Amino acid sequence: MLRKWLRQRLGLRLAAVCFILSIFIAVLVTSFQVYHLKQAGHEQAEQLFTQIEQSFIPALSDAMWTLDPIRTKAQLDALSHLPTVGTITLVDDSGHESVREVHPIQHILGKRTYNLAISIDNQEFKLGTLKVVLDSTALDLQLSELWKVSLLTAFTVTMISSFLLVWLFHHWVVLQLQQVSTYASQLNAQNLSTPLVLTRPTAPDDEIGAIVVALTEMQQQLLKEFERRATAEGELRAYQSHLETMVDNRTQQLAEQTKALESQSKILVEQNSELNAFAHTVAHDLKHPITSLIGLSTLLSKAFDSLEKDQQQEFLQQILQSSIKMNSMINGLLQLASLRSDEQPETSTVDMNATVQDALKNLSTLVQEYNPIVMVYPNMPTLQSHGQWIEEIWLNYISNAIKYGGEPAFVTIGFDKSKTDNTYTFWVEDRGAGVSSEKADRLFTEFSRLHTLRKDSHGLGLSIVKRICNKLGGQCGYEPNKDGGSRFWFSLPLTNSIDSVIDSDYVASIT
Repeated sequence: MLRKWLRQRLGLRLAAVCFILSIFIAVLVTSFQVYHLKQAGHEQAEQLFTQIEQSFIPALSDAMWTLDPIRTKAQLDALSHLPTVGTITLVDDSGHESVREVHPIQHILGKRTYNLAISIDNQEFKLGTLKVVLDSTALDLQLSELWKVSLLTAFTVTMISSFLLVWLFHHWVVLQLQQVSTYASQLNAQNLSTPLVLTRPTAPDDEIGAIVVALTEMQQQLLKEFERRATAEGELRAYQSHLETMVDNRTQQLAEQTKALESQSKILVEQNSELNAFAHTVAHDLKHPITSLIGLSTLLSKAFDSLEKDQQQEFLQQILQSSIKMNSMINGLLQLASLRSDEQPETSTVDMNATVQDALKNLSTLVQEYNPIVMVYPNMPTLQSHGQWIEEIWLNYISNAIKYGGEPAFVTIGFDKSKTDNTYTFWVEDRGAGVSSEKADRLFTEFSRLHTLRKDSHGLGLSIVKRICNKLGGQCGYEPNKDGGSRFWFSLPLTNSIDSVIDSDYVASIT
């Protein structure tokens, strides 16, 4: 409450600052006086110690040398009557200690020990020691009284001055500022011509008078400014409306152009990457079978008659394998290029059971070579899609599973129906070695080989699968099988599909 009150009253804040500053100065001055008084007390103590050493010590030493107890007592009595002396301790040469307490000591002002001795014929005889302790009680009382008187005087004077300052400040400044504040708060466009008049007996040219002059000049300037602004606002509204229309149109154009450029840039980056990979494939993968064809053909043409029949058959078989590999690579490149078209594919009714069986028939040569065990889910759905492309996906997935699914390969072909996003997920599982996590990220990248040690691999199959799925609005991927091996899957939307009843039993199709 006090803090809020001080924040709202300028005169009280000024009085508080003056009060605190005055008290601080009074404390500082009093501290300086106390310090000098304490210094003076210590100087008096040093003078007293010097007086004792010069006046009392020789007489006390002489009394003790002559073994005169009356003189000794008289010296000690005189010493105890000195100001600020608190205790006197006399120790003779036999070790006997005599303590005289003049009055109880509360604070020690100073203490000193004197050696009592006498010299005869340049020979010094030790008689004992005298210890004198000075009490600072009187000095402390004097300092305390100085503190009280100084602070009380400063507080009284400061309080009276502060109240007087508040009263004067309130009448000379605060009341005038309140009138200025009330006038400024009520000032608006309707009463700009009303002058500011303060209730003062005189109108001196002080700071408040300067404020009145400044406010009057501001009134005149505001009147002119309002007239000019009213004219400018009409023009500004017209320009603003036209500018907003232009900005909206231009913003929409820029957004469309930016979106088109980003899309085109992404396409160009992908095409550039594909062209680099394509050049690498043509330069390296096609070079090997072509070189083999040229070498074998040259050898057969020059030494055909000199070769044995078995050697001729072996060379012809190598030529056939190289030709088949070249044809496979060229067909893959052509198919990959055809999938880059922006045209929407034509769809027809696709029976997945029949499509899987057609893919297995086309892989009959591979099946005879590897002798796999193939398990196919029954009652696969029938849906609207592109039959040739779907068969291409099955051919890639099943051929990879047969080649790399173990010895012998155990291949399972199945599907699932999602209950959340209305899609079918078809998959091919095997029990082979699987794919490492480093290679799994690049499986569906163009010209990336699944198994680099196989000579018949050209790295196009899974990239073709990915493009087909993108064209058909689906997805594809790889995940490790929980029982070991791999699972390659692709999903298709249920749009225009003909659902079939899903049977959970397996039907073994062992080829």
